[in-house]
Amino acid sequence: MKVLASAVRRPFRLAMACLLSCFLAVAAGPAGANSHSRLYFDMPQQPLNAALASFQDVADLPLLYDSDGVRARRAQAVRGWYTPVEALRRLVQGSGMAVRHAGGGVAMLVPTAPAAGTAAARRAPSGQGRDHALLQWRITQSLCADPATQPGGYRLALRVWVEQQRIVRVVLAPTGDAARDDGVRQALQGLSVPGLSPAAQGQPVALLIEPQAQPGRDCHAR
Repeated sequence: MKVLASAVRRPFRLAMACLLSCFLAVAAGPAGANSHSRLYFDMPQQPLNAALASFQDVADLPLLYDSDGVRARRAQAVRGWYTPVEALRRLVQGSGMAVRHAGGGVAMLVPTAPAAGTAAARRAPSGQGRDHALLQWRITQSLCADPATQPGGYRLALRVWVEQQRIVRVVLAPTGDAARDDGVRQALQGLSVPGLSPAAQGQPVALLIEPQAQPGRDCHAR
């Protein structure tokens, strides 16, 4: 399971973040509507957050990213006819961000390295890493309790809010199975997560659970 940050801009409004003070979101209209169509992009080299705003004005692609995480990064110039995913990959090349598929036609920007000069690049993530590990362990434990929601057989992108060491809100991208989506929400809503530090609470936390070659492996390893 990976713990990720994210962002929200416009109609699809699915937001995620990773223990950050910013409130982030997903951009776009119908998921993947133009994901295979070639569009013309004319974007100069510029700060990545500004480039993503311009990109989303052109491309109808649901996109998750951490607005704080992209603020100190630079985007490459993109000029020519490309599919939205091609253009996005060119845009973030060399920025320390990578494009991943989050399921449901949603793309996600994942940091591969901290932005130069940021606090994240300077500090050791020991406390935050402990909170992340504890939260993902509790979520995995809860999902493993029901065969219908056991992780590993599907891609799950979600964000949760924790208050008073309990998950109080759950938002997820569709997994392709409405009954399973409902099961995930029911399993996580109100889930107790004792031991989280105060810094891990009151902020949206994003999680991406990737499919595995052996579905349910994390459950069997508990």
